[in-house]
Amino acid sequence: MVYGVYMFTGYQLQILVDQPQTVNTVTQSVVGFSSTEQASGAVDAQLHQWYQCAGRTITYHKDNAGQGVTLGTPTADPGGAHVISVRYQYGGQQHCEHALTSRENVVVDVSACSVKPGNQAVDVTGQIVDRIPHP
Repeated sequence: MVYGVYMFTGYQLQILVDQPQTVNTVTQSVVGFSSTEQASGAVDAQLHQWYQCAGRTITYHKDNAGQGVTLGTPTADPGGAHVISVRYQYGGQQHCEHALTSRENVVVDVSACSVKPGNQAVDVTGQIVDRIPHP
């Protein structure tokens, strides 16, 4: 995620991998900002980039091999998270869901990947957001 012009005050990242296959992964992060407005601004900046890339297939290179990645159109989940679908074009057609939202001065950013599409990223995002104090 690109945080735009805002300087974050804290960051925590956790990556969970289903061993030994490594096809099921969850990457979850929380990013603290000095204000609610900065957290919302960081989410808005990322959404702007997602919309610019929607529907495109890009190729990135890893270990001297190219891999196609198709980006979906961002949507809003009823719980308030913004979601983009990402499909990797290799092997078992791994599908990733990327969810992003903010609460108070915290941005919650979760990506969940599996060969079976689902709502894992939105579910994890909701569970994290529920733990952030809200007046």
